[in-house]
Amino acid sequence: MNTEDTAEEVKKPEVVASAPEAEVPAETNNALSGAIQTTGIAAVALSILGAILQGPAWALGTAIGGVLATLNLVIFARVAAAFIAQKGRSAPWAVIGGLKLMGLFACVYIILSRGDISALAFVLGYGALPIGISVSSLRAPR
Repeated sequence: MNTEDTAEEVKKPEVVASAPEAEVPAETNNALSGAIQTTGIAAVALSILGAILQGPAWALGTAIGGVLATLNLVIFARVAAAFIAQKGRSAPWAVIGGLKLMGLFACVYIILSRGDISALAFVLGYGALPIGISVSSLRAPR
């Protein structure tokens, strides 16, 4: 037995750091993309409902809340994919999650402190997030 052959057999393949999706299970990617799509659809439906019931100003507030909810879920999906791909060891995930949360709070503060968007309409639009997650989990295959 040649020692070079043994050394080659022992070598482990390297993980490509630029492609975190490669290590993420397909079920996770499908579930998150389904939740993102359903959240976007719920945001559009709530905005249309707001336009019908309360008018264009209400629809705008609902749409802004829905867009922020969808973007929040997209960012969460990317952070989760990177966390899973790197097995949680390579980055300060608590800091990244805290920054994401602080960014969300800053966006909400800026949007609502201006006063031209109804807080109730915004909150109803942001309600697309739990609606989208719930509906996508109900229609996911078991």
